[in-house]
Amino acid sequence: MGRITNGFACSRSPMTSVPPELWHHFSPRDEVSTRLVDREGLRVTYDQLLSNADPSIAMAMNLEGWTRTYEAGQRALQKLKDDLAAARPDVILVMGDDEDEIIHENNRPAILAYTGETCPIIPRPMSGAEDVITRAGNWAWGSKPGTYPVASDLCHSLLGSLIEQEFDIGHS
Repeated sequence: MGRITNGFACSRSPMTSVPPELWHHFSPRDEVSTRLVDREGLRVTYDQLLSNADPSIAMAMNLEGWTRTYEAGQRALQKLKDDLAAARPDVILVMGDDEDEIIHENNRPAILAYTGETCPIIPRPMSGAEDVITRAGNWAWGSKPGTYPVASDLCHSLLGSLIEQEFDIGHS
């Protein structure tokens, strides 16, 4: 049986992949977003979030504050990268949130395990009509197609174990 030796977590926020000089472009997107939620998970408007925000946050809403935040995030990402390399794991289990990119609300299991032999790297196509934030963060999708190896046998074993424990799980 395997042994869990480390646990790592990381945001996939565009604020980790878009330089702070462009962060002023986030606000217009958020002002019209229908996907904003409050701390209880309830859908809210931008104005509702703004009215409940700590007023001191406004003092950091400038390039200097954004740069400090971005640089701290980049240092943390580098530490995660270094720590993961130092751990030299045999397997990395990646968990994520699809955000309606492939899996939609009409078919979303509580947990979905990917059990293929490889995981495709598919660069996100750009039409040229995307906003500046989407264009600036697109590098994170990769620049050329490829694949990552998958420990498919381990995935199937994990899937079977979770089903035996009565988890609601799907696989693809």
